[in-house]
Amino acid sequence: MDTSSELTVREAARELQCTLKFVYDLLWAGRLEGAEKVGRTWRIPVQAVAARIRPDSGRKEERRQPRGRGLNRKVA
Repeated sequence: MDTSSELTVREAARELQCTLKFVYDLLWAGRLEGAEKVGRTWRIPVQAVAARIRPDSGRKEERRQPRGRGLNRKVA
């Protein structure tokens, strides 16, 4: 396999916008097609990661406002 078409676990987590643990869980469950363990590291095909990304995942790009005391209180 060409190394430019493969990702590390960290790169896959960045692309999927998830944690490293979630990617490892996918790997051990065999949910990332074509991924293979080479020594101590995993090599994940770009196509396997792209297949897990939904076109419109509904994730918001902007951050939510913090919810602290007094922020929603109306001032008389």
